[in-house]
Amino acid sequence: MLIVLLQLLIMVGGILGAMLVLQLPMLQNYSLQFLAASIVIFILLARYQRRHKKAVVSPTTEATDKTQLLPVIQTALIGFGLLLLLGSTGGFGSWLLPLYFIYFLFVTFVTSIPVSIICLLLSLAFFYFMTPNFSSIHYGYLLSMIVYAPIAIYTQKFYSLLLQERQDLQLEREKVAYYNLYAEKQQANILEQSPKVKYKANQSLSDFVSDLIPQIDELQKMSRFPQNQLVVSAGLTKIGLSLRRALQTTKVKTK
Repeated sequence: MLIVLLQLLIMVGGILGAMLVLQLPMLQNYSLQFLAASIVIFILLARYQRRHKKAVVSPTTEATDKTQLLPVIQTALIGFGLLLLLGSTGGFGSWLLPLYFIYFLFVTFVTSIPVSIICLLLSLAFFYFMTPNFSSIHYGYLLSMIVYAPIAIYTQKFYSLLLQERQDLQLEREKVAYYNLYAEKQQANILEQSPKVKYKANQSLSDFVSDLIPQIDELQKMSRFPQNQLVVSAGLTKIGLSLRRALQTTKVKTK
């Protein structure tokens, strides 16, 4: 909850800062200097982030520590500079207005949904006050931003789910690799300790194979789905051990 509140304060601070620069007479003449300063601070923060490997942006997890505030600060700096440009070039009538759509998508990636919506509403109010002679022709731009908001949020959610599924799949593959490595190391010990567990001396070879066929068929069905990789690997290892035990027992009988 504290992180969300800090995100809101940082993002709102960027929007209000741009409004103050463009509204106060003593600051209006220095708008270009403020824009340059925001760009310089952003570059310095980016270099600090790369050097110290801080706060990698990931939409799959919520911000849970202070390191996640660094990308929020960077996004607020970008918003501050962008709003300076849009406000000084006519608000809703600015030819740079499409840049805000791209910027808002980044906002949804680094902040929570409530913070993103509040930032959008404040930005719309900012554009309204910065638009000279606001008329009905500007309502189209206003409505387009409102319609774009849920699209951007859905895009962020869809990307988050896709990235999470890829991470889960990679984790399952790593588990399978570790399991196979462990199983290979343990096979020799298991064969030495219990060589006659699965294959009984009075069991015919046909009966033994008949017992294995249903297991193989079941594993074949399960292998069609990637989430069953770990179970299929365990089943194949189990069948491999059974075959080795049967082979070892057969050699003992022939001797």
